[in-house]
Amino acid sequence: MKPKLSVVILTKNEERNIGRCLEYLFNQTLKDFEVIVVDANSTDDTVKIAESYGCKILREERSGGFGYARNLGIKESNADTILFLDADVFLEDPKLLERALKRFHEHKADILLAKLRFPNTILGTYLSRCFSDKLTKEWGTYTPHNRFMLARKESLYEIGLYDETFRESAEDVDLCYRAHILGKKVVYDPEIEVFHNAGYSLEEWLKKAYRDGFGAARFCMKYGLKSGLITLKLYPFLASLYGGIFGVRKLGLKGLKLFLWNYRLAKERQRGFLEGLRCLKEG
Repeated sequence: MKPKLSVVILTKNEERNIGRCLEYLFNQTLKDFEVIVVDANSTDDTVKIAESYGCKILREERSGGFGYARNLGIKESNADTILFLDADVFLEDPKLLERALKRFHEHKADILLAKLRFPNTILGTYLSRCFSDKLTKEWGTYTPHNRFMLARKESLYEIGLYDETFRESAEDVDLCYRAHILGKKVVYDPEIEVFHNAGYSLEEWLKKAYRDGFGAARFCMKYGLKSGLITLKLYPFLASLYGGIFGVRKLGLKGLKLFLWNYRLAKERQRGFLEGLRCLKEG
C-alpha cells in the first residue's frame, strides 16, 4: 500500500539540522509517510543521521543543482502528495502535518505554501514579518518557497516538474509561476506555520543573497520580464529602508544595524543579478 505522503528533503552537509528536522517530523501525529533524502555528496554525518531514522537516501550522481535534485525526489516518490521540506525547517507542532494535509484538501490546491517563523531575535522577528497573515491564492502576493511546500504529484508532472537550469535558487519561483500560467491553484496558508532555523552567520546570508540574485536574473531572462529596481544604483538603499525603520522602532539607534545588514545583502543580491544577466547573455 502506498503512503499518504512522500516527504522530500534536499541535503548537503546538514548535520547541524537534519537530526532535529527528522525528530520533529517523526513526532507528528500523522505517521503514514515516507521520507526521501536527496543528498548532494555530503562530507559530514548528514547521511548517517538520516539513515538512523530509516530514510531512503538518494545520492546525486552528478552535481545537478536544486531543480535536478527535487526532480529526483519526485520520480522516486510513491505517494500522490509530496511535501518538499528543507533540512532546517522544524515542524514543532505535532499536529501540523495532519492539519496541513487537511487544509491542502479543503483548498483543493495543487500547491500549498506555509508561513515561515524565524528565530526569536531582532533579525528573526523582522524576517518573520515578511510573511503575511493573510490567506492568498494570487501570484505575486506572497513569496513562493520550497521550505515547506505541499504539492499534488500529478500537478507537478502537468506543470513539467522543476526546471533543472535553476541550479541554486528560484526553482520554486519558476515552478509556481508556471503553475499560475497553467491555471493551477497555488495557496499560501498562514495557518500552517513552521520554524525556519536559518541564519547562522552573515557570510551564509551573503552567499544566499548572491544565489537569489542570480536565480532572479535567470527567471527574468526566461520569461522576458523587466528587471525592476534591482539594477538601479539606489536599489541597496531602497531595499534596506523597511528593515531600517523596523529596527529603529524596535531598538532605537541600535536598530540601524538592521539597515546596514540589509544593505550588504541587497548589494550582494544586486551583484548576483547583474552577473547572472551577463553570464546568461553571453550564453
